[in-house]
This record gives sequence, C-alpha cells and structure tokens, in this order.
Amino acid sequence: MNAIKEAIPVPSLAYAVPILAGKTEDVRILAAEIMGPRLEEHTRTMVEKGLERETLWVQPTNRGDLLILYLEGANPWEAITRLAESQGAYDRWYKEQLGAGGVTGIDLSRPIPPDSVEPVYASHLPSEEAHQESLAFVVPLLAGKRNEWRQLVEEIKGPRAKEMEDYHRRMGITTENWYLEHTTQGDMIVVYLRTPNLPETLTKISEAREPFDRWLKERLGETQGLDYDRPFEIIPELVFDWQSQRRERAVA
Repeated sequence: MNAIKEAIPVPSLAYAVPILAGKTEDVRILAAEIMGPRLEEHTRTMVEKGLERETLWVQPTNRGDLLILYLEGANPWEAITRLAESQGAYDRWYKEQLGAGGVTGIDLSRPIPPDSVEPVYASHLPSEEAHQESLAFVVPLLAGKRNEWRQLVEEIKGPRAKEMEDYHRRMGITTENWYLEHTTQGDMIVVYLRTPNLPETLTKISEAREPFDRWLKERLGETQGLDYDRPFEIIPELVFDWQSQRRERAVA
C-alpha cells in the first residue's frame, strides 16, 4: 500500500529560475516534447543520473514568470552536476532548450552553486491515498527577516513539531518541504506540497482557525508579507511531472 511504500521520503531539491520574456509558451512546448516524442530519452538520462521524479511549474509574478523545478532521487545535487558535465546528445539538447539557448538563458553546463539553495524543512506523513497531487510555489522573504524565518523553522521542527504534524493531518498535506533560495534579488522560499486533493487543501489552509493555525499563518505573514487567510489567487501551472517506473511502482 501507499502508506507503507511512501513511509520514507526521497531526498529532494527545488529551486526557481526566471523565464526569459516571451518564452513562457516555449516552456509548454518543450514540456510537451519531453513528455511526448522524447520521453524515452528523457527517462533514460534521468534514471542514469539517479533521479526518480522531475516536476516543473510556471509561476507568474509581477517581475515576470518563474520556472520552478522539483527533483527527487538518491542525490539531486549529484544529478545536477552529472547533467551539467554530460556531453550526451540528449543532455546537450535538454540543457540548450531549458537553458542558455532556450527558455531561461542560464548556462546549464555549469551546476548551480550548492550554497544557493538550502533544503531547510521536510515533513512527510504516510497516506493510504494512492492519488497524490503536488504543487510548488515561490514566496519572497522580506528583507531583514531571514533570521526570524529561520527561528520559525526551528520551532516547527522542534518544540512545535507535533502541532505541525497535526496541522498537516487536518489540512490533508502528506508532504511539505521548504527550500531557501538565495538570489541577487534577495531570498526566496520555495514551498512544495503533496496532497490527495489540492483544491480542498488550499481551501482548508485559508480557512484554518485553530490556535496553532493562526500562530503559523501570522508568523509566515510577518516574514513573507502574505496573508494566508486569503484564498490562493494564483496557482502555479504544472507543465510536466516525470516519474521513473520505479517510483510509479513504489506508490502504486
């Protein structure tokens, strides 16, 4: 059952990069090509690098669209490095389309610096539900609030961990991971959620009124500037979700 197979979370990494102006539709076209005629090649190269899942979203912002990448596997950092160094035909094409010659303009032959993204929080609850929906979104950290936000992280990992676990059960969240990404424009938080029913979970979050819920949303609002009592107005667009056959069998 899913509750057994998913009991141990897989190492993961998530980060966001800006999409070049006018290139968002090209992201969708690229995703369709990867998940269509080039799926076998993509699967082969991802599995060779130890990855089990790769998911991409597009998030609109007032500064332009962001591409959010989420990776799962034995060692996502090592996989990124191996991809950067690879001279395989498909890998060169993939890096060109996603990177310097394509939608982001970033040189993917150079791995992202390991200190640019910090996985800071991970929570996982076993679930009997085989169907799981995922969402990643980016929230800017307010200037001067990094230490205060880190204190919040330590509280929900330590003295308030049980309350956070209860919150996840009530919201229907099976996985919640936070990644702190350092950029030239400031710090960003990449949040990754997994739930059997995403619309229902998002509604529950905005309507949550238990004492811990109010405390958590207030603390998040103080460091991120968002009002989590308001419904999510813009949901990032899922453009593709590749999973290895091994992972699909594990959660079946």
